[in-house]
Amino acid sequence: MYQSALPSYRWDAVTLQLHMTFPKPTLGEDVDALRFFVELTRENPENATTLFYLYTGWPSRDGFVDLWNEPGEFTLDTPTAISRDYYDAAFAMYESQFGESLRLIPVAEVLYLLKQRIESRQVPDVLNFRSQLYRDAVHMTRDYGRHVAAVTAFSVLQRIDPRSLLDPEIRNHPANPTPSYFREETLQATYQVIWEVISADPRTGVSAPCPFDITGPALDGVPDGQVTTSDLNFYIALWIDADPAADITGPALDGVPDGQVTTSDLNFYIAGWLDTLGACP
Repeated sequence: MYQSALPSYRWDAVTLQLHMTFPKPTLGEDVDALRFFVELTRENPENATTLFYLYTGWPSRDGFVDLWNEPGEFTLDTPTAISRDYYDAAFAMYESQFGESLRLIPVAEVLYLLKQRIESRQVPDVLNFRSQLYRDAVHMTRDYGRHVAAVTAFSVLQRIDPRSLLDPEIRNHPANPTPSYFREETLQATYQVIWEVISADPRTGVSAPCPFDITGPALDGVPDGQVTTSDLNFYIALWIDADPAADITGPALDGVPDGQVTTSDLNFYIAGWLDTLGACP
């Protein structure tokens, strides 16, 4: 099914997850699998800007901390492991081999920090990590556990602070799937953990963008924490097409909207781009 779906449609984003099969695959095979799905999707020219996210699975309930913290030296032949270092190695190896960036949905790291907060009694109504997050050895509970994983993924994909979901208009909206039996204090503490993790890791693309990094949230693109020639090329392409998104004197950057894409927009962007090249402060 995916063989036809990925190249046949236009995708804004595709999430990929390593899977622990038996016999275990290797790091090299995992990286090759990631590349396979990227290349399959890119067969469709409309998917040239599709974003690919590596969704981190989580260790089993028993030995969670030791498994996630397990160190290692990784080669192409290293068997798949659900550990922080293994995901870091897969992420880095993919980028070094193929020169293309992935994004990260760090669910396991969220669970790791959440476990610490639960054990220090900082998450109201959540008293037991094992029983309230896991329904068996590996699967999340259908209420709180799944909610944590889902909000983490949603926040990364939408590049938002999950605490904004607590706004009364959003929380009380009929389409909001958040279970009503979660107290706001519980959600506040939970979403705080999610935000701390996703905003601290630049691989999520959620960290604050540079003012002129227009691939970032200002224009609903992909923040990468850098102002580079790719940003300039991206902007010029929009400008040539007279795409309204290219009018960066408009609300996207809190300027003065004029409803026109003109040479003043291009000149304004180039000047800002030259002044802000490099990493975001």
